[in-house]
Amino acid sequence: FLDTALASLKTGGLETAWFSGVDPDPVIQNVEDGVEAARLAHADMVIALGGGSAIDTAKAISLMASNPGRLPDYEFGGAPGACLPIIAVPTTAGTGSEATKGAVITDEERMVKMGINFPQLMPRLALLDPALTLSLPPTVTAATGFDALTHAIEALLVTIAPPFSKPFALEAIRLLCDNLPGVMADGADPEARANMLLGSYYAGCAISIAATGLVHAMARPLGVYFHVPHGLANAILLTRVMRFNAGAGAGPFVEMAPQFGVDTAGLAGPQLLDAVTDKIAALFALTGLPQTLREVGAEASLLPRLAHDAAVNRSNQINIRVAREDEILEMYTQLY
Repeated sequence: FLDTALASLKTGGLETAWFSGVDPDPVIQNVEDGVEAARLAHADMVIALGGGSAIDTAKAISLMASNPGRLPDYEFGGAPGACLPIIAVPTTAGTGSEATKGAVITDEERMVKMGINFPQLMPRLALLDPALTLSLPPTVTAATGFDALTHAIEALLVTIAPPFSKPFALEAIRLLCDNLPGVMADGADPEARANMLLGSYYAGCAISIAATGLVHAMARPLGVYFHVPHGLANAILLTRVMRFNAGAGAGPFVEMAPQFGVDTAGLAGPQLLDAVTDKIAALFALTGLPQTLREVGAEASLLPRLAHDAAVNRSNQINIRVAREDEILEMYTQLY
């Protein structure tokens, strides 16, 4: 795919340089190395070919290649000038970063995942080509698919979500639920792959308009401390956190139930909540992904620290049901 892309750009008369120093959970050093490469090449555009880590790193490179200071200076605002234009070409159906103005980069010194959000970081163009996802192995297909599903669900479960984020979220849930079992069974099905990619994109649109909630607040420390891939962390957490969120009432569950194939006729509130979460649990069971935090390398002794970090995270504070630190620790412990 890289060779094809480079050849296409050369045919179009464009000079290129390529940078591949991106970790699966990108860190500041990845960005700084990429900025150096961009400046040496006198780059006037960044094309991101890869998964969410590649696209997020490209966004951070586009910011820092044309603005002063260091990346942490822009975590809580700042006022960047123009950034290099970005074209995003996702090779996974997961993060939806091609549809958002944000990037998540780990600051290893402070042990936090920074959220960098500016309108200038919205890709000018997103190219969704299902052929680029046909070679994804089942584990990556499942983890990235659950990442996208988590985005779509959480866009409906945050208190700051405006009404116009809902159509994107609901259509994303439908596409992802209808097609994830198919791509798990036959990863070479181009139609199912296309629907997954579109579902991931719509989920990205939804969180770009709204935000993410408690699942993400709890997933981020797992990535920082134990390098658990973000989609996998979301997948392990999603069902348990959804059962916690059910304590806030049935409203959003009523909206998303039909997208999961749940017939709401005759279902009372608790039954409806259980039916939706049971659908998510059944979908997760199909993936064959690890189901416990122990399996992905988490250390029990650090769970209280993770619970603190998750409790103070903004994604928890805007969740439909804000979780106390002790409640988060209980969920981590149950999943351990």
